[in-house]
Amino acid sequence: MLAGAGDELQGIKRGITELADALVITKSDGNNKHKAQDAALKYERALKLFNPMENGWVPKVSICSALNNQGIEEILAT
Repeated sequence: MLAGAGDELQGIKRGITELADALVITKSDGNNKHKAQDAALKYERALKLFNPMENGWVPKVSICSALNNQGIEEILAT
């Protein structure tokens, strides 16, 4: 996912989000770090509105920056 992708994709994102095991907000560096953190918080809140998965898994939301090599280990662990 990209932070600030716009409302025009909401319907598509909702369908994809309902099927996701994990969401990763990318490019969380520089001036975009705050936007990425905000986007992650919004997705965490939105995921709580969906019915739980049959196996009990709760989708994880993470942020990362390949440029700064941050968050990659956490994503691999998920």
